[in-house]
Amino acid sequence: MRKHVWIFIAFFMVALLPPLSSGQLNDPENLTYVKAEIIQSGHLRLNSESSFATAEDLSIRLYVPQNDSRQNTMLTKVIGPERYFFSEDGYGNTQIVIVWENPPLDIDVDYLIETLVHVEARSSGVSKNFPVTSVIEPSQEIIETAYIFGGVGKSLENILLLSKWVNENVEYDLSCEREAFPAKWVYEHGIGTCDEFSNLLLSMLRTLDYQAWYVAGYAYLGGKQEGATAFGSHAWIEARLDGQTYGMDPTWAEAPLDATHITFARLPDSNFTEQTAVKSRDVSLRWEKEETVVQLLEYREKPRIETTLRAVPESVGGDKNVMILAEMEADGCVATKMRIASCIDKNGNNMIGIEKESSAIAFCDNTKFYWFGEVPRVGHGIKYICPVNVGAGGAINKVKITIMPDSEKDVFISTATQKILVPGQDMDLGVSVMNSGYSSADLRVFAILEGDIKERSMSLLGRESKELSFSFTAPKIPGNYQLHVFSDSGDLQTETIQVISDRDLKISEIAIPKSLVAGSTGTINVTVINSGEPSSVTVKLQAGGHSETKTVSIDKDGSSVVSFDFEAVSDGSINVIVSVLDEDGSYQDSWTGNVVVLANPSLKENVSSMIEDLIMAIVDFFRSLFGG
Repeated sequence: MRKHVWIFIAFFMVALLPPLSSGQLNDPENLTYVKAEIIQSGHLRLNSESSFATAEDLSIRLYVPQNDSRQNTMLTKVIGPERYFFSEDGYGNTQIVIVWENPPLDIDVDYLIETLVHVEARSSGVSKNFPVTSVIEPSQEIIETAYIFGGVGKSLENILLLSKWVNENVEYDLSCEREAFPAKWVYEHGIGTCDEFSNLLLSMLRTLDYQAWYVAGYAYLGGKQEGATAFGSHAWIEARLDGQTYGMDPTWAEAPLDATHITFARLPDSNFTEQTAVKSRDVSLRWEKEETVVQLLEYREKPRIETTLRAVPESVGGDKNVMILAEMEADGCVATKMRIASCIDKNGNNMIGIEKESSAIAFCDNTKFYWFGEVPRVGHGIKYICPVNVGAGGAINKVKITIMPDSEKDVFISTATQKILVPGQDMDLGVSVMNSGYSSADLRVFAILEGDIKERSMSLLGRESKELSFSFTAPKIPGNYQLHVFSDSGDLQTETIQVISDRDLKISEIAIPKSLVAGSTGTINVTVINSGEPSSVTVKLQAGGHSETKTVSIDKDGSSVVSFDFEAVSDGSINVIVSVLDEDGSYQDSWTGNVVVLANPSLKENVSSMIEDLIMAIVDFFRSLFGG
């Protein structure tokens, strides 16, 4: 009787503890529609600097919510200016221009613009062709990463895998808030805010020939950024694929975009400004913008991912391990940030020790995800019912784990496998399972490598041992991977598998013009060597807006020179990327550089130059004639 009382009390105490703070998982990812009111306000002041100071035609150009198939906007109020009208910037974004024809001096001039916006969580339908700017020019490391983690061929899943990579490899850092850093800097330093996340992903997508661009706007920050409880300025990416426009947020590992993402501008990169102008004499201008206010009026919500959770085992002894397995289904391709937290102890810490409590995932249609948690030892005669919450795709799911004083099964596992592999190599895993107890045991044994989950059932008599074998294929991307072997007795073995690069094709020489004249044609010669078996090789050139591929066959220990011609359309600097892919489309090598394009002298300039040359020739003639 006393034992049962203690079990009840332990359950009651733990059940009352909040399994997870609502703020940690309360995000807007499940919002499919929002109606919001947006207020942009501020004031200007024209300070006279002499008694002769005058001013006229004071104006401000402001970005406003854009109209497209995703969002519908309506201007509802303009207070302050004498008149206003709509215009477009150089990229086709709508701006409101507010004007004071005779602005006062030495007093504040206030303005307020109110817009009503309806946003659906769907494609914007927009298509843009922007240049590759210096802000998103890739380094060779960015090119290599884009090809390796962006997969072979173009697909939405590959786009989202790149977005996931950026989210996992860039750390959010508010010290970058005052300046938008270029993609090369972000890759090297691995920190940034939404501008840096977006610039790096955009650089990778443009490297892979995706039509993609930067988007500036506002989004609901609550639950996404620490301490945030309302809307704030934000940035993300849109990409075009097979006639469809897809939005993705690498900062939050979210796609499709929820309906709180309100678009204000679409641009080549994170560099953009809003402008003021005034005709004046002896006047200085000061502009102070108030924080844009976004008020949510209505919304609809629906979780984008259906998640089924199970704990293996559901009842586990102290000092053992538990596996939380999530099976997820979605309508199409999605990216999200999964968060997990268990019941908490008296110090406010998770009772079940989970190594990584937040993970970015990207998948199409369905997938499985798992966590391993270390279970603490509990007092004799006490059992805890510990809830574990998992948030994904805007929904929260829960599973309960019973923590017992001792394990019900005395089972030990050990593993044997090859630990260094090349991409795509077949590997065998041997697992020894021993029942050290005297009672028979029914077991489930799991072997997991990079999301590939294999499960076997078996029975062991007392003091019996058996051998199991599993087959895997090494991941296609070089790197270190964790191989987990787990039994529902709570025993876990982890091995590190190293997948090493297996590349035979390399660029040995690049011949490229140092400079060209606008309108002329340049030639780039690429020499590729092959140290492996005879292979079909694809060489790809990207130069400015020009993209071209050529395929050649190269014998073992052979080489080939591939030539490309491209036109230098306008003056400036052209970023040139050369990439080498094998016959499967997998990355092998790359090179990047720049060609300077000089302005082509106009006819007038040529005639002037000829006249100047003629005059100088006449002057020289008379000097020689008269001995000058």
